Amino acid sequence: MSLTALDRSTTPPTPRELECDSTGALKVTGGTGGSGGGSSDTTEATQLLVKTAVQSIDADVGAKADAAATTDTGTFSLVALVKRALQNWTTLLARIPALVSGRMPVDGSGVTQPVSGSITPVLTAGGHISATTAVSGTGYTAFGAQACKQITICNGSGIDIGVTVGGAGVEVPVFAGTYMTFFGLTNASQLQVRRVDTGIVQVAVTARWES
Repeated sequence: MSLTALDRSTTPPTPRELECDSTGALKVTGGTGGSGGGSSDTTEATQLLVKTAVQSIDADVGAKADAAATTDTGTFSLVALVKRALQNWTTLLARIPALVSGRMPVDGSGVTQPVSGSITPVLTAGGHISATTAVSGTGYTAFGAQACKQITICNGSGIDIGVTVGGAGVEVPVFAGTYMTFFGLTNASQLQVRRVDTGIVQVAVTARWES
């Protein structure tokens, strides 16, 4: 007597005879798979690939016992990086002071605080002064003697005026329609003026002294 079974891997199912080989193992006559009938992607090599892939996932994600990462960009598991982020967040929260009446308190101990008292101005006096350019055009004319700390020349003459300190050094132009302040003086007579174009038509140069 022989036994038959339906091979459901075909459509419609195909009857197959069941036999035993010399070792007593069951085999299917006419079957297309290996011993035991049928075929599937469950070879040892495939199972090893799946195992390796699962182990890689475990290494990338990490374990609960992983220590926190020591840098932000190093090679660490995801668990280690999350622990580092949580540690940094805890440190940041510890540096934020508790709210007072719903507001962030401000420590002004390291800030210069305003104090009461009178303030003495640096410049306490001032006045107007003028000088007329020389007839020669090339010579300089000094302002009259007047103790001061600075002079502001307001050039409304319509002519560019050259200014020197003490009649020597570089001539600084004060262009027509502009003004310039000269600091670090002790007397107005230190400044000397002339026309930049060395013209012989005299012009008046007005200024304000302050001390």
